[in-house]
Amino acid sequence: MTDIYRRVILLCIILILVPYSSYSSQTSVVEIPLSFDRGNIPMVEMVINSHHVKFYLDTGARGLHLPKTIVEIIHGVQLTGRTIRSVDLSGKVREDKEFIIPELQMNGMIFRNITGQYLSAWGLGESEFQLPVIGLDVLLQKELVLDFPRKRLLMSDVSIAFDTLYSSTQNLPFTSVDEGLVVSAHIGKHEWPFVLDSGASISIIKTSANIDNSLITPCTIELPGGPCEKVNAHVDCGNEMVVLQLIRMQLPEQFKPMGVIGHDFFSQCAIYLSKDSDVMRISCIKNSNFICVIIKNSSRFMSNNALFYTEMTDT
Repeated sequence: MTDIYRRVILLCIILILVPYSSYSSQTSVVEIPLSFDRGNIPMVEMVINSHHVKFYLDTGARGLHLPKTIVEIIHGVQLTGRTIRSVDLSGKVREDKEFIIPELQMNGMIFRNITGQYLSAWGLGESEFQLPVIGLDVLLQKELVLDFPRKRLLMSDVSIAFDTLYSSTQNLPFTSVDEGLVVSAHIGKHEWPFVLDSGASISIIKTSANIDNSLITPCTIELPGGPCEKVNAHVDCGNEMVVLQLIRMQLPEQFKPMGVIGHDFFSQCAIYLSKDSDVMRISCIKNSNFICVIIKNSSRFMSNNALFYTEMTDT
């Protein structure tokens, strides 16, 4: 074989491998479409053992909340013998059996050591149907971008180039607490801690919050037990400001932050979360019209909110 012939063969091999490598790097980020139910609760479709399963996407929840019919198609599920006692924002208390999934493949991605519980009715208001729930700790096994304006969820085992994909990105300071990821919202001259909750169709502030009466105004949402009142607030994102309308509602005593920040926040920005939960970055999306939708719809559909308080008991 001549030297020229060897070089021709080598060149052909390189030309074959280069497109494949480029394709592999481009597909390291999995893009999953987002849809929304009538209450503006985000939903994603995940493929589990060839079964297409639609989930509520809830950053205020933990683990997986699955009906028994879905649990039965997953290999290796182990019941722990414990019962999870949970309270949602409506004050509803539930007790569900806990299980562990050592390894689960969803949409081609591997998730390990997932804690879950059997699904039961949850949240405030109503939705089209009760779906399984995927919580924050499962999502954060991957690099994560929540992009409600573009109706997509990005996940990857490697770092996502958020600053390349989005403009005017900023760090968003936060802390992790039992209820989830907490950021500060400004009301008048004060800052208050709020949980970022993608499963809340409206943003909520406790009625017990010591707010200047001049900042409280009427709203048109039909609330059980009394008239609707709202408080204007905002979250600082560098030179940008995400404007919020917080609805005053009673929340259970176990819930320590001042309230939850829901769809009106997520609909105005894309959010990046690192899988080790030490970085959150945000890019404000201008001309988003989601806030108009939520104000119109929220008179009927309030919040299918998070499972934020849990206790475990042996059975």
